[in-house]
Amino acid sequence: MARTDLPLDELRRHRSEVRRPADFDAFWADTITAARAAGAGTAPALAPADTPVTGLVVEDLTFPGFAGDPVRAWVSRPLAGRDTALPVVVEFLGYGGGRGRPGERVHWALAGYVHVVMDTRGQGSGWAGGDTPTRTAPDRTRAGG
Repeated sequence: MARTDLPLDELRRHRSEVRRPADFDAFWADTITAARAAGAGTAPALAPADTPVTGLVVEDLTFPGFAGDPVRAWVSRPLAGRDTALPVVVEFLGYGGGRGRPGERVHWALAGYVHVVMDTRGQGSGWAGGDTPTRTAPDRTRAGG
């Protein structure tokens, strides 16, 4: 089964016809400023996760995302090296997926990394191990919720 719709030599020569809008930079500058203002004053929170996993530290991270909406993640890390800097792997899941249950994805932490597995804002899990237990329903009164 082909993994692309064009042969490799054509893909290398391909140039998109889509052009950057004139207001692209201004749009993103305004959007980022508004998102930061909505979350201002809300510090990230890290709390122990309720999990039977005992060989790792598993924590529940919450921080303000776009429009101040909470974004959640599991942070898993080795017990050893708690007080030393460790490399970090941040895993972003696609829409319809969720971070799953605490301690469900531990392969990176078992390999010596800090692993942060993110929920997608306004999503829970349609795949990836069932509903995230701490998922809150999106605010449908806000655009993009």
